Amino acid sequence: SREEKEQMEAVWTYEKARKALDEDADYHRDIESNEINSYIYNEDTIKKVLQDLMWRKNVTYIIGNHDYLFLYFIRKLKNDLSEVHNFSEEDITDFKAYLGDGGAITLEQYMQLSEDERKAVCEYLENANVYDVIKDGRKKYILTHAGISGFCETKPLEEYDFLDFICDRMDYGKRYFRDESVYIITGHTPTVFINPDASCNVFMNYGHIAIDCGCVYGGKLAGYCIEIGNVIYVDAKEKYCG
Repeated sequence: SREEKEQMEAVWTYEKARKALDEDADYHRDIESNEINSYIYNEDTIKKVLQDLMWRKNVTYIIGNHDYLFLYFIRKLKNDLSEVHNFSEEDITDFKAYLGDGGAITLEQYMQLSEDERKAVCEYLENANVYDVIKDGRKKYILTHAGISGFCETKPLEEYDFLDFICDRMDYGKRYFRDESVYIITGHTPTVFINPDASCNVFMNYGHIAIDCGCVYGGKLAGYCIEIGNVIYVDAKEKYCG
């Protein structure tokens, strides 16, 4: 609805944010899966956000669990919603859960795209990173959506499975890398459930930098600058779900 559109756009205006990006800069941004589900919310948002990101070489897109489910069901549906009748009982249960968690609007807007646009969107998501590594001086930052499931300090990141990065939550009460110059930046888990004071602020401890400050739940949208360690917050206008 128009009211819902205005509410979502009031929290974070992408047009304003992208003007701050330097096309020639080595810029990284972890686009969280819940953000994609929120942004693909009306007929304008795919073009304003996702399709805009697709052409930006200085933005690194990191896939999450919602994005993965979207791709999974799109493949199963084969761009034909009637194919849902061929789903297994397990898939039907998962599909209903996905639709109720914001996926219905995402799917609706996707189906309104042209065939070429659908193909481009799927290819972009299929080629997305599950993690990224950024080095700043002596410090090393590993960016991933949820965490690193089955973590072993001596195991190279490229040897983990795709799903190891997008579903299971980190244990924010322990340090994963003994090397204190290595940090893991994650989303997925709202920091209200991590911070001892239940605050909606970025959690930074034990080598973790958790940046999901629960904006959609009435918390904050957070931006973390690796170069200077600064955090910028934008308060949610209101609570949108949960």
